[in-house]
Amino acid sequence: MKKVAFFFSLALFFNSCDHSHNQETAAVEPSFFGEQFDPKGAITVDALVKEMTGKDSLNVTFSGKIVQTCRKAGCWMDVALPSGETMTVFMHDHNFAVPLEGADGLMATMNGHAYYDTLDVEYLRHLAEDAGKSAEEIEKITEPKPVLAFDAVGVMIEGYKAQEEDHEGHDHEGHDHNHEGHDHEGHDHEGGAH
Repeated sequence: MKKVAFFFSLALFFNSCDHSHNQETAAVEPSFFGEQFDPKGAITVDALVKEMTGKDSLNVTFSGKIVQTCRKAGCWMDVALPSGETMTVFMHDHNFAVPLEGADGLMATMNGHAYYDTLDVEYLRHLAEDAGKSAEEIEKITEPKPVLAFDAVGVMIEGYKAQEEDHEGHDHEGHDHNHEGHDHEGHDHEGGAH
């Protein structure tokens, strides 16, 4: 009888212990940047590329993997395309920013406007500088590039863990993507038909 009581007490002891040593395994809620939206019904980036066939632009919600975010102000990010290239997603009118770091490789859902554009050399070099490319890499950019781009009014990133950085403190002054020929607000892009 004493043995039964001993094992019963032992079982109660182990059941009362907290065996969840790793509390970091809890699921991280998706983070919204810009306007919140319903991500249900978002299409894949592959489907977006197909939907854009024969179109100049399209209002859409789509999901894709983040390759890199702007390291200076969080005002753009590159999303992987099926071709191995990337699509640049711009934050509409610099109204909001995505994380500078910690989002690369994560899945994001974006709500806004997809369009075709041709980026000039100056602008491509500007984006490369934002991405932290070396002077040598930047100098190698010598040709304009036709691209599929996206003007996002809202972005949802899955699994992002906030860093100590504070986007509200980001200084966008002097960091203007709306230089001559590239007004993202009206999509009046040099060489682009919209």
